Amino acid sequence: MTIAKGDYVKILPEFQDQGDDEFDRVVVEGEEKGRITVATLGTGMRIAHTSVLRVEWVRVVPAPTSASKA
Repeated sequence: MTIAKGDYVKILPEFQDQGDDEFDRVVVEGEEKGRITVATLGTGMRIAHTSVLRVEWVRVVPAPTSASKA
């Protein structure tokens, strides 16, 4: 399955840094050469932090809903 722009992903536990699981990440540049670019949401920063991740390090998850953020 190709990971596309707009997909939400979670970093797999074996590749996480402390606190990574607390944030939502949305793909801003789809899969190319085994990598994706993601924006980290909910950090409180004015500009979303972006990271380039290998596709093996993540799994696609459903988009968060406002109810799940409460």
